Order: sequence, then structure tokens, then C-alpha cells
Amino acid sequence: MTQFLKKWANQRNLLMHKFLFYSSLSFLFFFIISRFLFPFNDEPDVSLKTLYFLNFFENLINFDKQILYNEFISNINVQNNCGIISSVGSIWTYINQHTCFTPNKLILFNTLFTLILVSPIFILAYLNNLTKDKTNYKFFSPVYIDSIILSFLYGSFLFHIGFFSPEKIGLFLSISFFFFLRNYLLLIIIAFILLSVDIGSFIIVITFFFTKISVELIIKYFSFKNLLISIILLIFFLILIRAFILNSLLSFNFLPVSYQYLIQGMNYTNSDNTFTMAMNNYPFYYRMIYFVLSFIYISPQDIKVPILYLYNFIAILLLLYKIINKKIITNKLFYENRITLDLIAALFTISVFFVFFPINVNAKNFIFLLPVFFNFTLYFYSRFQIFNFIIINNLILFYFLTLYRL
Repeated sequence: MTQFLKKWANQRNLLMHKFLFYSSLSFLFFFIISRFLFPFNDEPDVSLKTLYFLNFFENLINFDKQILYNEFISNINVQNNCGIISSVGSIWTYINQHTCFTPNKLILFNTLFTLILVSPIFILAYLNNLTKDKTNYKFFSPVYIDSIILSFLYGSFLFHIGFFSPEKIGLFLSISFFFFLRNYLLLIIIAFILLSVDIGSFIIVITFFFTKISVELIIKYFSFKNLLISIILLIFFLILIRAFILNSLLSFNFLPVSYQYLIQGMNYTNSDNTFTMAMNNYPFYYRMIYFVLSFIYISPQDIKVPILYLYNFIAILLLLYKIINKKIITNKLFYENRITLDLIAALFTISVFFVFFPINVNAKNFIFLLPVFFNFTLYFYSRFQIFNFIIINNLILFYFLTLYRL
């Protein structure tokens, strides 16, 4: 029996080595390809944030921003739509190959910086697989290693981690929370850095982890059914007091002007507010669909890939079929499993922000929750099955982004 366990452990380590090796190569390959295929101008506030990021590097490492600045401003359409023909309801897109390009020097610098930023996650995952000393679990949590690596490969994550802006650092810090769940000191340090980089991401991340801890405590004393009922009632209660909370936030005047403007729009304070007009123009059901699809991939200029949505929708149906077919939904241990509880915490967090900021909720704010969804899926499929699913997902995405440029 002991020999069998040792043999099984060795085989498992070899599979993990193989998984990390293929994942590392895939991330490098797809990230570089994505920088050529995702239109550079089709990113949120690209002109402002790119210049801000260049200034950040200049102050941090005495970096001469003129090296990239001249390349950046050479794109004459940098502050406007670079030549993307698409609309909210369109199923096809045209991308101007000559004007919607990313300067080569910027691709190189962005790629190098991104690899330096994310490499600690891959290195720690690899070292974790090498060592037999599990005391390192006090430093980081092994629960989310596979799902974090898989998240790095997913198309929409590649899109957001590729932004040449502070949002790149904010996303990395947000997803790092899952890696260091057992090290509270490090989590506090990461939280303070995230607060200084992106206050919006900080609020969402803290809300999720506060919800996660609360759910884990509640399930110790109440049944899963009572937990769900409590969550549903809490959401309805938040809907009822929504206006009061938004007015309270505005009265304190501690938020930046941009966030005050957002809250005013969500509260219908001013009919001329951009967010108020957007809420009036786009019905609730559309915003729900847009949010779900943005997790898969929708760009700010409404570049969409319908075949990709169908592919992911079929995958979700297969997952639901497997859940029902295995009769896991009748298993009490399944409901009390932390994987399931984390999924509930993630869905609750999304619901809360959808209640208060329904027009501003998209994948950009919640893409860090991908490890939760992949971790739940790993309960039913192997890491290599999900890896293969993501590879096909990315090939479909980049195939159509190529067609859109022809």
C-alpha cells in the first residue's frame, strides 16, 4: 500500500510538472499573440492611462519615457476609435489593421513587464510541486494553484492583464489574494498596495473576502438551505435601502470625484449624468447578458465573438449535466465544501455590486474571480481537460480577431 501511494504521488507530481510547463508556454504564447490582435486603442481610457503608466515607470526606475512616448503618440487615432466598426447588436466587426495597431516597442516593454509581474506565481507553483515539505502551506495556499494558473490562460484574462495601465497591477494583486490565503500578514500588505493602486478593485476584493469568511462561519451553525435564504433576503433588503446607502456615500465626500460622479449616476441624481443616461438606454436584462458575456470577451468598442459565447455556453451546460448526473446536488458534503461556499460568495459579491452599480459592472472589475469558477469546475473535470477547453477557447477568439482585420 505504501509503495502504491508513493507511485501515485510521483505520477501526480509528474502530471503537475507537465501542466505547469505547458501552462507557462501557453501563457507566453497567447499573451504575445493577444498584444498584436487586441486593438490597442480599444481599451478603457487608453490615452490617459498609458501616459500615466509611463510617468509611473519614469518616477519608479528613472525610466526615460520618451523611448515609448514617441511610439505611443505616433498612432494618430490614439484618443479616438482607431477604425473599429461595430455596435451593441452587431455580430461581426471590422478592425482597421493599419490604425488599430500596438507599437512594437510598447508590445515588447508590456510583455517583459507582465512576465516579471506574474512570474512569481508560476515559480511558487513550480517550487510547491518540487518540495515535499508542506510547511510552505503556511506561506501560501495550495487550494487555488491550479485554478489561478488556468485563469492566467483564459482569453478575457489575457485581455485585461494586457492593459498598459495601473489596472494590470491591480488585477495581479487581486488574484494574488487567492494564492496567499493562509498568510494574513502578506494579505494585509497586498491589500494596502491594492488600495493605493486601484481603490475600486480594493473595495470589490475586500467585499468578496469578507463575504467568503462570513459564509464559512455561518455554515458552521446553520444549514445550507438557511444560508441561501439569508443571502436572498439580504439582497432584497439591499435593494430596498439602495438609495439611502448611495446618498450616504455622497454625503461623506471621501471618495474621488470620478466615484462621486458614478454614484450620482447610479442614484439618478442628475438626468444629464452619463451613467444615468446609460441606465435609461440599456434595460436590466441587457446589462445582465452583457455582464455574463464580458467574462468571456467583449471589448469597450463592442467587439464580440458569438461563436465563442456558444462554445462557453455548451461547456456550462455540460458542467450542469455532470452535476445533475452525478447526483452531487443531493450530497450534503458538496454544499458545505469550501469550493461551493466560495462560489456562493463570488456570486453574492457580483449581485451586491450589480444592485448598486448596475451599469458599471463588467468583467474588468470581477475577472479576478475566475479562480473561484475554475476551482469549482475542477471538482468535476481534470486540470488538463479544462486546459484543453481554454486552449480551444483562445484559438476561437484569436481566429475571429484575425478575421476581423482582413
